[in-house]
Amino acid sequence: MTDARKAFRKARSNIEESNSSKFRDYALRMADELEARVLARPEDAEEILRDYYEEKTEAKPYEHPRGRYRVMKARMVLMCHDLLAGREPKTKYMFGKDAVRSSAFAGILESYRTWMASQGLSSATVETRLQRADVLLRYLEDAGVTSLGDLDAKALAEFVAWLEGRYTATGKSNILYTLRNLFSCPEVSSRLTFDPLALLTNLHTPKHATLPSVYTHEEVGMTLAAIDRGTDAGRTLYLVVMLAAVYGLRSRDIKELRVSDIDFRSGTISLAQHKTGHPLLLPLVECVKLPLLDYLMNTRRDCAHENVLIAHRGAPRPYSPRNHFGGALRVAMERGGVIVGGRKAGLHSLRHSLATGMLASGVPIDEIAEVLGHQSASATKAYVWSDVERLRMAVVEVG
Repeated sequence: MTDARKAFRKARSNIEESNSSKFRDYALRMADELEARVLARPEDAEEILRDYYEEKTEAKPYEHPRGRYRVMKARMVLMCHDLLAGREPKTKYMFGKDAVRSSAFAGILESYRTWMASQGLSSATVETRLQRADVLLRYLEDAGVTSLGDLDAKALAEFVAWLEGRYTATGKSNILYTLRNLFSCPEVSSRLTFDPLALLTNLHTPKHATLPSVYTHEEVGMTLAAIDRGTDAGRTLYLVVMLAAVYGLRSRDIKELRVSDIDFRSGTISLAQHKTGHPLLLPLVECVKLPLLDYLMNTRRDCAHENVLIAHRGAPRPYSPRNHFGGALRVAMERGGVIVGGRKAGLHSLRHSLATGMLASGVPIDEIAEVLGHQSASATKAYVWSDVERLRMAVVEVG
């Protein structure tokens, strides 16, 4: 195969030039994930491509997948496959407009968006609900149904059955809760010929249906020790992991953290959580301060954006809300000898891990909630400090 870094640079260039803004960020994230896996095991590049294709499209390599969204994911992998083989990618692998959302139901989605915005919902909630509603609309479009007037109880029941096995119990419930909200939108309900809400009552997610993934302090330390801090990508990932593991910050809050939120003189980080709006005042501890300074001085590019994290490839821009660094984090875990197994390898698992570690240390539930920003930030300093020392020792031990 040809030089992998060069191939993925070309892939990103193609995405930037030809992709609609709606799918571009996701496609760039796929390129980052795939490149990280290939560079970790270049001798297994072909096997990695096949596995990634199957993971993203739920089809055998390189069979045509079902559903327009999966087709676009397939095109992304096939484009990288050609570039890695030294071939120019076929035109059909490139992406056009309206790549993310259903084209037949675009008006429905826009009406739903406007209605949710009028209710004062956050942009993050609006986008999440639009993505969930789009699962149904794409299913209907693939089935040849292009009007909500043609939706009946049988089709909706078949969709609910179709969700089974494709989503976790929690994921399925989230989609159905969103559909109940969608069908409550006046612009949407006026187009229906039956009342779907009768099929969407008594929704219940089994308690503990999906257990959170948790990693020990030693495993987090092994992951950090495996990250190459001599590269832009490594410095970025190291800082992101530290912010998640030490403070339990959510992915969105890490990506939206501003330079002005950091006060080096007082040694604090202050921010308002995106999800709840609750303020957090965090101690700028040494094991976060040092990688933060390293990133600011050696990786972050000057630009008009205030975000601390700025993409180090392509045009200077904040990271997409859809980029959760999951692929890069998983690679770092595997390099560090962490056996991921059936656990999720995302930033949110580090948040769960912090809470679990504190609970095991005897910290009361209400105080853990304060540290994670569920109620207030008054207890943050006392409990983060104790956790930081254990994390620091784990890093030293494996380093």
